[in-house]
Amino acid sequence: MGSCGSRVGNRLRAQAGQRASLSTAELAGIRRTIDNLANEATSGSRWDLHDMEKAGRAIVEEIEVLAQRPPTQEALLLVERAARAWEGLAGYLNDAWETYEEEPAEIGGALRAVHVQICEQVQPDPDELAARLVEIVEAADVDSCLDEPDDYLTVLGHQRVKELRHRR
Repeated sequence: MGSCGSRVGNRLRAQAGQRASLSTAELAGIRRTIDNLANEATSGSRWDLHDMEKAGRAIVEEIEVLAQRPPTQEALLLVERAARAWEGLAGYLNDAWETYEEEPAEIGGALRAVHVQICEQVQPDPDELAARLVEIVEAADVDSCLDEPDDYLTVLGHQRVKELRHRR
């Protein structure tokens, strides 16, 4: 079975509850893959913007596969790491907005959607999540893909979302 067929099989097993949470080794492997994708997109002397877009899309694929498994706090943190990795690449594409007008928002939106999904499933402590979101948004050199407070309403509640909106 090819890669696509394998992913479909994984998704079906996850939906049927037959997939276990990711092991520490699997999480570490995804973490390395995300880091490598981001680093390879900008390393060497012959990289280009297309490499960054491809890396962003590959990061989204990794995160979407992660989201097919039972949600955990560790998976949530890994999505946040992926969002930070993407932010390091998105700035370059934002600078080339004539060519890459939609890609940064599209890729960032996909990462945010998975983050929100896992947040809704894991139900992390709202104060801790809000603090992490503030840290991620403030640390970003460009706009963070996680800086859409309204998307987190069901997890954070009205007051925290209002506070996040006012930090912008």
